[in-house]
Amino acid sequence: MQKARAFFFVCAGLLALALLLPCPAAAAWPRDPNVNVPLCTTSGTQYSPTIISDGAGGAIVTWYDYRSGNYDIYAQRILATGTVQWAANGVPLCID
Repeated sequence: MQKARAFFFVCAGLLALALLLPCPAAAAWPRDPNVNVPLCTTSGTQYSPTIISDGAGGAIVTWYDYRSGNYDIYAQRILATGTVQWAANGVPLCID
């Protein structure tokens, strides 16, 4: 009986420890390809996206954009929640 009680307390302690360990954060972006997070919905051609982590679970995306008739570069930040952070249709980084 005493061994069973000790085993129970060890298991309960390990379970409590496992519950206290940090869990990796998961982005809350849609998983359905038909429900996307639009970065830019303006007319013109946007192409060649590049993505990098923002260090906080989100990302910063850059792309070439031909909305003005020139090849410009725009960027957009997306939070880990899937929320677009910067200006609608991106922020111009390099415009001609």
